[in-house]
Amino acid sequence: MREQRASPRVFVSYVRENLQDVTRLVAEIGAAGVDVWWDQKLRPGDRWPLVIRDNISRGDFYVACFSREYAERGRSYMNEEIVSACETLRLMPPSARWFIPVRLSECEIPDFSIGAGQRLAHVQRVDMFPKWYRGLRAIIRAVLPTDDTVPSRVWLRDACEIGSLARRCATHLLRGEDPDWHAARLGDLYLEVCAIRTEFSAELTPEQDGQLEELQNSIYRFPHCRTEEDRIRIEKARTALRDAGQRLGLYARE
Repeated sequence: MREQRASPRVFVSYVRENLQDVTRLVAEIGAAGVDVWWDQKLRPGDRWPLVIRDNISRGDFYVACFSREYAERGRSYMNEEIVSACETLRLMPPSARWFIPVRLSECEIPDFSIGAGQRLAHVQRVDMFPKWYRGLRAIIRAVLPTDDTVPSRVWLRDACEIGSLARRCATHLLRGEDPDWHAARLGDLYLEVCAIRTEFSAELTPEQDGQLEELQNSIYRFPHCRTEEDRIRIEKARTALRDAGQRLGLYARE
């Protein structure tokens, strides 16, 4: 029998090669009000196979993160977790939405049996590419069906971090340090801001959208101009976003 919890508990399974992407996914799902359990919560002295199996069976949802890296591994404990999850799924009604396959990159869903002649590939998946926030929204809506939107604190925290990264890249460019790499990185950050503005256009206030537009324009202009003025623009945009984040109890990471 499952515990009565204020927030749904989600178990997240992954391979080590995807730790960076999964860390982001866990943080953003958690920011939406979901209780996420993954192996980073194991404590010294835990009998980890038993703890993992217990948290899989007691979870309200199970999220398996598949990727090229997973497909290329010959052996992985993630397979043991999936087998355990499939055993739990078999005990549920056919209509149960519990196992959520997530693809971090282009790959095949592995051919696991989930009982009654059904395969894991028959379960509707979520793709985190090419639009990360669209996949994030789908996961949060699946586990929080009463929530119609991804809370603004999710995109705002990301915007704060993008601003912080942009400032660092801008500083390195001004110093002439590895300019090609940092210019390319700023291009990636520009696309991140574009994705946030596109995915959350219906939810942004004019002031919030203006802040994102200022950050977006500053990042866009900088690789071409490389002036102190653009660095100041990035700093101002980042400061505005950081202050807004602090009002929501968030902080941009340095």
